[in-house]
Amino acid sequence: MKLESLALHHGYESEATTKSAAVPIYNTSSYTFDNTQHGADLFDLKVPGNIYTRIMNPTNAVLEQRIAAMEGGIGALAVASGMAAITYAIQCLCEVGTNIVSTSQVYGGTYNLFAHSLPRQDIEARMIKADDFDGFENAIDENTRAVFCESIGNPAGNIVDIARLAKIAHSKGVPLIVDNTVATPYLCRPFELGADIVVHSLTKYINGHGTAIGGMNVANTVEGLERYPINLRYPQGYRDSVEQMRLLPMVTPNGQRIALADVADIRIDQGPPMIKSENARINGWTLVDIEGRDLGSWVREAQSVVQEQVDLPAGYSLTWSGQYEYMQRAKERLTLVVPLTLAIIIILLYLNFRNLTEVGIILGTLPFGMIGGIWLMYLLGYNLSVAVAVGFIALAGVAVEIGVLMLVYLNQSLHNALETVDHQSGQLSADALRKAISDGAAQRVRPIMMTFAAIVAGLVPIMLGSGTGSEVMQRIAGPMIGGMVTTLILTLLLIPVIFYLWQRARLKKIAKKGTFR
Repeated sequence: MKLESLALHHGYESEATTKSAAVPIYNTSSYTFDNTQHGADLFDLKVPGNIYTRIMNPTNAVLEQRIAAMEGGIGALAVASGMAAITYAIQCLCEVGTNIVSTSQVYGGTYNLFAHSLPRQDIEARMIKADDFDGFENAIDENTRAVFCESIGNPAGNIVDIARLAKIAHSKGVPLIVDNTVATPYLCRPFELGADIVVHSLTKYINGHGTAIGGMNVANTVEGLERYPINLRYPQGYRDSVEQMRLLPMVTPNGQRIALADVADIRIDQGPPMIKSENARINGWTLVDIEGRDLGSWVREAQSVVQEQVDLPAGYSLTWSGQYEYMQRAKERLTLVVPLTLAIIIILLYLNFRNLTEVGIILGTLPFGMIGGIWLMYLLGYNLSVAVAVGFIALAGVAVEIGVLMLVYLNQSLHNALETVDHQSGQLSADALRKAISDGAAQRVRPIMMTFAAIVAGLVPIMLGSGTGSEVMQRIAGPMIGGMVTTLILTLLLIPVIFYLWQRARLKKIAKKGTFR
């Protein structure tokens, strides 16, 4: 049977009731079995029949049989998209630590799969120029599981020597996968050239779209709220440049031959990147990337410039959106969360110490603990952001916790010193007070150093990472690492000194006539 007949007729049987020749469309969710043995035979594929909606569904079965017959293959599998088919094929062959070798000129979605998605699964994709056959020979090793190519590069249009790539792949004992989306079974039959697996996409010529349209949409014309595509039906060589498009020949109704430039103004206009309608209003988006400064200050400066230099006509409005909008929302939340968190901390500290002075020591010395985080942000070139704010909030929590522990031990040591003078505060000398505070602070040196080392050791790997996720986490980890250095100094040196000065002044008031000196 000829290929044209296979494309039209293969795979289906006449519907019993209506004698319809159309491919049936089944939408089912479950099936019944005659008995237990029948169910077992279905799952073992010993007898034909439906198990699940996907397996042996007549709608898919007809398509799979037809494509297999057209390509000359053993069988076919219909999935959601051409990219899904490529992913299926590679994942069935590959495992962690293996690789594939592919031509470098591939479809954009395929490139993203090979360059970004597969490496995250620990599958390497080695990209070789299509005509570099020695490169293919050298790239294939014992961990290679497949060679991949496109019969016709999309959108490069390069023709791949499938037979030669198949010979190289088979000499190394690996299969050749060919994406035949552009060529279709009519233009190219990869199995006849040595391919082992062939991939198609039904959104291209195999479904008739390419031949039916016969051109490509190059732009859209905006007529109020209406959009009309501009379709150009010339070979790519005639539409590579504006000059060539101006020289395109046309024939008028009276038979005269003119150039397209004689009846049309052809130029490239730098308009908005995208125009759409929202709430019955046309809107355009201008995308801006900021580097080297914080987003908030740049937007405020840009808003000032726009307000001074741009006069918006009636009916026009301007909105600042994107990451700036998210940052503003986060800022609004933080203006509520931060004071509330601070109030809760003050209440908890007071309930613990029952003394406002000690609460004041913790909160008053807290900014000193933040200095290290601010300096590290400056040295790393980080701008203020929501992530940085979260890092400082976390740092404040750790600094307060360590400060509370230090004060608890200082009070305990002072209490022990007062027991030596029968809790007669006026009888405690300045030297005894100093020794008691030194002993209390010394008891916390080791635990505080261990806390410091554990936090820094856990955050340093984040600072050494790369990628989008690491960049976000670095803005959180940076303030904590820098702040832990000054928090360490704060806890071991500053808080004991302030506590000593406070207790010395307090004891002087108590001992109006005592021996305190």
